[in-house]
Amino acid sequence: MKLLVVPTLFLLVSCSAAPHSSSRVLADEETLPLTKPLGLNDVSIFMPIHTNPDILPLLPRLSDAPNPGAYIADFKDDPYESQPFVYAWTEEERIKSHGLLPGRFTPQDIHDFRLVSIRIDPCTNGLQATQPEDCVRELRLVWQLLDTEENRNKLGSSAVLDSNIHTLYTLSREEFSDVLKTMRSLHEEASIDTIAMPLLPHPVIAKEGVSSNYLKGVLGLVNRYARASKLTEVASFIGISSIEWRMAHIAVKDGQAAPFPIPTQVDFDAKPSLRMTSTNDTSLNSDFGGGGTGHAFPIPQMSRFFGPEAAKMPERMPKTIEQKVTNMFAIENPTMHNPKNMDCVSCHIASKQMSWLEDGERYLGTKMPALETFAKFRYTSSRWNLEAQFPIAENSLQIFSFDRGVLTRPVIAPRVINDSAETLDFISKHSL
Repeated sequence: MKLLVVPTLFLLVSCSAAPHSSSRVLADEETLPLTKPLGLNDVSIFMPIHTNPDILPLLPRLSDAPNPGAYIADFKDDPYESQPFVYAWTEEERIKSHGLLPGRFTPQDIHDFRLVSIRIDPCTNGLQATQPEDCVRELRLVWQLLDTEENRNKLGSSAVLDSNIHTLYTLSREEFSDVLKTMRSLHEEASIDTIAMPLLPHPVIAKEGVSSNYLKGVLGLVNRYARASKLTEVASFIGISSIEWRMAHIAVKDGQAAPFPIPTQVDFDAKPSLRMTSTNDTSLNSDFGGGGTGHAFPIPQMSRFFGPEAAKMPERMPKTIEQKVTNMFAIENPTMHNPKNMDCVSCHIASKQMSWLEDGERYLGTKMPALETFAKFRYTSSRWNLEAQFPIAENSLQIFSFDRGVLTRPVIAPRVINDSAETLDFISKHSL
């Protein structure tokens, strides 16, 4: 496969999106008809490797050859026979991409990336689609670098790195219907009912372990439909050091790859920055308008806000913080923001911003906006449990994998939870 890939890079910092009207093809919650039940954990599936390490050998590597026949009884006539999960590219193609691809992306380079989570979406372009026929149906797989020999030497047998690759596949209407049919069957046959549960490392797989029919069924879908000819995007997030990451977002069409535009950041002094760095002081910017069509720029560090010089600008501070917290809720809201416009795998956000309200009052002696100020931007649902079970100081917008280090800490971002709820409502609304 010949690729000429020049992915856009962006810093691992907080980005923003001004709220805008949604064209997502959904009805009000009260009018949604109920189809056969599915829950959050049926459309977003997190492999509980940390509690069930014995399932790890069952989870495919990104370099493996898909084998649906190993999971689907009487499987015949594979239209994608011999196709891998992803196409490989050569060292020459990597050089043409200015070295920004995650290694050469050959089997040996991606050998230790294991499947850690799966997401399905019946309308990934929901903010643009005006009718269901316009929707792009997507299967997103998240692969994480873990269990390498180097990691075992450093951290033990269950080590993970802060490196993820997301592979996104577009499914036909018939294929997506088969996915939903399979998921409903797996849900109904599961040993526990997860319909009212929050999004978790999968409870059924955790209970049933390596013998889980749920796990086998899900892996059957992955091996059947996650094929290179259906691959439309690859997003990578590769940890280089504790404060530096390399990222790329690549669009794939007809086997050829092209850049996927992501706003590029510069440092505080407005000098071009080639290093992907992250600090606790990154923030959401109030000038990123139009729901994600422009460029985001950093703002001064928190110390510049709340240091001695902060007393010189108390009038401006509450409004600045209000805008940034507003944007934090907006980009977590799938009815307001399309993350693909500025985010492939990671964009730091979340609870750090909320602490600004308290810090503002403490350092400036100025009354900060109440949480109710942001109610219209915050995503809510009366049907689904949106409680985040694994809060961290900073969340990445699309993270649905493990924190780096020993394999004990799942990370599920609020945006992933909210997207899952939207997926379920869309399925019900359109009786899919």
